[in-house]
Amino acid sequence: MERYQFRATDDEKLFESSSRIQEIINNLDNQENNFNFLDAIEANNILELLENIDSNNQKYGQIVKKIKTKITGLLRSITNNDIQNAMIYFFKNESEIGQKFAQNYENKQIDRYTSTEFSTAFLQLFSQYHLERKFSGSDFEKMVIENEMKLYSFLKVERFIKIYREELRRLFLRDFKNVELAFANEVNGKEIYLLRLIVAREDLSEMIDEYLLSEKPNINYLSIIEDGINDSNLRINANQRRKATTRKSELEEEFIENGNGTVITHELEIGISLKSTPQKENENLWLIDTSYVADHHTKKDLFNFILGINKLYTANWIIALCSFPKKEIGILENLVGNREINNYQDGMEFIVKNRQMNLIFKLLDEFFSSKKFSNFEEIITYFFEEYAEENFGIDWLHLFLGNESIPVNARTYALSNAEEKIRREWNHYVENKEVDQELFGYTQTPEYPKLKSLLSDKYIYCEEKGTKIVNLLFGSAWLGMVNIDDGNLINEDNFERLINQNNNIKLEMFYPQVRDEIEFLLENEVISEDSEGYLYFSGKQLRKMLIFKLLYEQEVINYHAGIQRMEMHTWENQFKPLIKELMTEDIVFSESTLLSKPESDYLKYMMTDYFKNSRGLRNIYSHGGDIGESIEDYYTYVIVIMILIIKINEELIAASN
Repeated sequence: MERYQFRATDDEKLFESSSRIQEIINNLDNQENNFNFLDAIEANNILELLENIDSNNQKYGQIVKKIKTKITGLLRSITNNDIQNAMIYFFKNESEIGQKFAQNYENKQIDRYTSTEFSTAFLQLFSQYHLERKFSGSDFEKMVIENEMKLYSFLKVERFIKIYREELRRLFLRDFKNVELAFANEVNGKEIYLLRLIVAREDLSEMIDEYLLSEKPNINYLSIIEDGINDSNLRINANQRRKATTRKSELEEEFIENGNGTVITHELEIGISLKSTPQKENENLWLIDTSYVADHHTKKDLFNFILGINKLYTANWIIALCSFPKKEIGILENLVGNREINNYQDGMEFIVKNRQMNLIFKLLDEFFSSKKFSNFEEIITYFFEEYAEENFGIDWLHLFLGNESIPVNARTYALSNAEEKIRREWNHYVENKEVDQELFGYTQTPEYPKLKSLLSDKYIYCEEKGTKIVNLLFGSAWLGMVNIDDGNLINEDNFERLINQNNNIKLEMFYPQVRDEIEFLLENEVISEDSEGYLYFSGKQLRKMLIFKLLYEQEVINYHAGIQRMEMHTWENQFKPLIKELMTEDIVFSESTLLSKPESDYLKYMMTDYFKNSRGLRNIYSHGGDIGESIEDYYTYVIVIMILIIKINEELIAASN
């Protein structure tokens, strides 16, 4: 059992079914009970729960009154030193004072995570009961400085910030690196840190100038500065964007060149090596076997080498550069995050993997160039003018691409024209089964979702019922939690893990308000119940779990592609029939397009202005925008065209089989 943490709910049964809450209620009249600071915070959480259930419910009136009396009685007696020790416990727990506070107040059975999980609740209690009357602004400022406390901890609760606004402003402006909190807000797509309450846009702009001159800025945040921001809280000017581009290039050059291939890492979690074996295990390490490439460097070899970059694909052969919010951002943020409408969900993991891929292509470009191998334009041309004709008998129209002798902006502009032509030509081919130059002149450029497919049932998506199933299995923290006989909790990340990790779970162990959801899973044969009432997954249902997990994490299944490291006959004989069965049960449905929805959305984010936070490269290069000399745009265009080539090649191979 752990302390009660408030979770928004409208279900009164939660109150009645929680043994911890009932225990606290029962102890309210116990005068001998040593009610302390941590108890007060937990009791205040219960008040918030009751108010959210029904603030006018007379059933809880006496309980509310008793809790408030208990809290105010304690807080009336605490001292300035008590408040400071509590602050240090919550925001500098590893210190000697924090450890002493823990020894005095923690209950070892229920306080394993209190110091980290209840810090925001402490600030809410502090503000609500006006503890600043006993702890002045100068006390607060001195404590933060002397204990070297992280400022972000105090910037999440508006009422608390308003109490110490001037002190927080001075503390924030002491270190230019605090501007990273503004970038963190942009990455998360919501205002986690309430900076607008303490600093102006002009303050942040000055801090950005200092940040750009610092020795080791975070390369991910340099990308954010480079892309530009212009909102009510933060504005990045053209000069800062240009400096960010220069600074990022300097770090990348150091990253690639330092130590002749030694693994270098800045705060961006990437390792790239020109060695054939890694020095240590590292899932982020990507290797180029230079000896192999030196012996296999025809256009065909280099083409196959690029297609073999494993970081381009998920396990189910969906392009891995897309944003997968359920997997990368997490359950809580997807459920309650207040992201702006029509924003592409570009969290930190998304930014990192795309920066990594750009670095990989930069390294390949420099390596190929140093060995005088074919460049990217020649490899792209090879696919359309040699490979496709040799393997599929398709005579594509000529692509007019640049080369290394012309400026990078001209090369990128040529790629932008080629990218649109490839989309036009692909749909033309699907419709006519050949490329007719005269008819091609009358075709329109299709948007990414409108690119056609040669295959039936290419992608599998959830119907409404399927969406409910996958969210119950993998997206509900409540369904991962049950009460066992002795009053203790079993608490797993989600329902699927709960059942797979425990063989003693029954329906009646779940909170009453979620039992209907378990019944729904039983009715749809997602889970089974044995003769004694224990829940389990049958062999067939375990295979369904793989299907459901793919749909939850990447929103789509590449039906014909199978799973990496799974024998294709296993996928064909055991999983595809299951998917067909789920289609007949209206749990999933199929669509046939060249790109899956996540892939299409990713390209819309990179190339168009469809999303509010889109990069919009196509509009810049095709519609007369300010081009500049961005080598990163060049590599992005190469990657986008390679994605189209990968998807076209996948279609042609599957269709020919």
